[in-house]
Amino acid sequence: IGKKKNMAAKYPGGPPPPYQGAPPPYHYPMAGTTVIVQQAPPPPRTNHGILGSLTKDLNKFGRSVQKELDAAGNMIRSEYNQHNYGPVMENFVTGNQVQLVSKASGRCLQIVQSQSGQLVVDGTGNLGQQVFNALWTVINEGSNQSTPYSQYPRQK
Repeated sequence: IGKKKNMAAKYPGGPPPPYQGAPPPYHYPMAGTTVIVQQAPPPPRTNHGILGSLTKDLNKFGRSVQKELDAAGNMIRSEYNQHNYGPVMENFVTGNQVQLVSKASGRCLQIVQSQSGQLVVDGTGNLGQQVFNALWTVINEGSNQSTPYSQYPRQK
């Protein structure tokens, strides 16, 4: 009786109707009953014969050709860059001193001392051999890569 009171308090108009989209309840077979489960047959294998084999071989060949073309393109690009940038890179021989000048401002990179006392790179340097804090010594790393370093302040 206590459950009916709670049910009536929850649903004053009576319980809600059963859910219409619910599947019908499953009835378990009685013991000893044989249940047969049928599975859908697997999809038929598509065998294209010689045409399928030829297509597969052509795809392999295409991937191989693409790989070789990419390698050749990279080699051509590398040779092009060495040819076009070679004259510039001749200046970047280990031990050479260079000044790095901005095309936009015409000023050089230089090493200066900040207000806190640290050495920092600044882009407002002047041109000339006497501007020793704007001279950079080159270390050529090979493969068109060079590292400039400053000897400022000069060691005595």
